[in-house]
Amino acid sequence: MAFFSNKNMAFGLDVSNTSIKVFQLEKKSAGYKVLAYTNFPLRKGIMVNDTVIEEKTLGEQIKAAFNKLTFGKLNTKFVVASIPESKAFVRVIQIPKLEEAKADLAVSLEAEQYIPIPLDQAYLDWQILGDSLDGKMDVLVSASSKEYIDIFVRVLKAAGLRPLGIEVGSAAVARALIPAEAEKKDFLIVDVGAYRTSLIVGSKGFLQFTTSVPIAGDAFNQAVARATGGNDQQSEAAKIQYGLDSKAANQNVRSALIPVVDNLVEEIKNILKFHEAHSTTSITQVMLSGGGVRFPGFNEYLQEKLSDHHVQIVLGNPWVNVFDSKTASSPHFTGGEFLGYSAAIGLALRGAEIEI
Repeated sequence: MAFFSNKNMAFGLDVSNTSIKVFQLEKKSAGYKVLAYTNFPLRKGIMVNDTVIEEKTLGEQIKAAFNKLTFGKLNTKFVVASIPESKAFVRVIQIPKLEEAKADLAVSLEAEQYIPIPLDQAYLDWQILGDSLDGKMDVLVSASSKEYIDIFVRVLKAAGLRPLGIEVGSAAVARALIPAEAEKKDFLIVDVGAYRTSLIVGSKGFLQFTTSVPIAGDAFNQAVARATGGNDQQSEAAKIQYGLDSKAANQNVRSALIPVVDNLVEEIKNILKFHEAHSTTSITQVMLSGGGVRFPGFNEYLQEKLSDHHVQIVLGNPWVNVFDSKTASSPHFTGGEFLGYSAAIGLALRGAEIEI
């Protein structure tokens, strides 16, 4: 099997309630080459609230996605996949300074106070970040239910895949959007999906905290539908055409969106306030990602509403760590379509570094 000699072994797989996103990169001497990708729609009911409802069907749908790639062809069965924030726990904890080989027990004892499920029912992973301000050391802890992970792994194997890594989607999004060579500043990523928005806080290049809220693309569309009487497709089209543009011809859309977006703004403000109260450094930039940010006026509205926190609102660039030129855009995408691929690209970046 020729691919055993290929160092770029694994592709990225991002599965949500509404879609299956596939992305594969090949590492080159400068940057990466895009080998394959797709955004395959997932039928309603197969996954609900980030829970696998139809295990067999999900495996079949993942297989089907490989046969309908938008571009290219996968050359491997090895995969790095993501799980949603709602099914994981990510937090920085402090433990006494210990050698890494001796830290496992201390991490488990400290993490037990925060993880909402018994440790014997969870898969626990951790990474030492460095010294903390109080003379201890910071450790990034992530955990997820064994039952959930085991089901997901069964699905992947049923689809003929060989999983090499599973990580929280927020880690993949951050890997795609945060420049690898940039100064390690504090950051907040607002990743707006179909049903949930992930709020991802990081410092010095590492995740610090991640959570998700049920305020996202579908909630925006429902608000527009109530105001205009349109169906799902019509509401999505109206949102993308008019959005929050104060000069748009149809101001009913803006009026419908404002209360829902304001709820999201309050969640963002809470995160910023918490960070300001518990950190010696400040978040100066809020990075937007996800397919749910693609409508006029959204960036400008957030900039206005968050002016008291002195942050700059910018669109994320998932290609920043892919292409050699940091100003290059992808030759495969137009407009804002690429924003929905952030997690898949982040997974593909990890997969391209795996050697077997």
